[in-house]
Amino acid sequence: DRTNPTVGTLWRLAKALGVEIEDLLRTNKPSAGISILDDHNTPILLSSDRRCTIRILGPMALAGRVEWYEMRFEPAGALVSDAHEPGTVEHLTVLEGQLEVESGRHHDRTVLEVGQTARYRADRAHAIRNPFEHRACAIVIVTSAMIAPEKGRKAKPTRGPRRA
Repeated sequence: DRTNPTVGTLWRLAKALGVEIEDLLRTNKPSAGISILDDHNTPILLSSDRRCTIRILGPMALAGRVEWYEMRFEPAGALVSDAHEPGTVEHLTVLEGQLEVESGRHHDRTVLEVGQTARYRADRAHAIRNPFEHRACAIVIVTSAMIAPEKGRKAKPTRGPRRA
């Protein structure tokens, strides 16, 4: 299996089973309107190669509209995804190390350094890879079609498929 479930997929599965995900994630420490989700209660997924840890940071109530994740990649780790819903855009910011992003009909690829952000269509097959020797960490925000992406400079892509 080369796909990763989105929060929306997990939410639909929970609904089908009659389970409320938010009840499992709710904290018992209310504080003046600030809700805290402890680290041990943060849902974690693994990529199919088990070299990428995905922490679900966004609340379930926003699933399918805006989702955000912390992703940690071991060397040679990859998160290869099928197309999400039409109009979906991912916004990836590298916090540590370097990552390679691939998206588009022509398998456009670009390498991101610490502090750089890539915005790319996720309504087509896409991938995030760490082909480098060191660990990498990124924040990824996934937006639905109702939120238009910000225009920025185009990355200089390299062409051609490259598999992890």
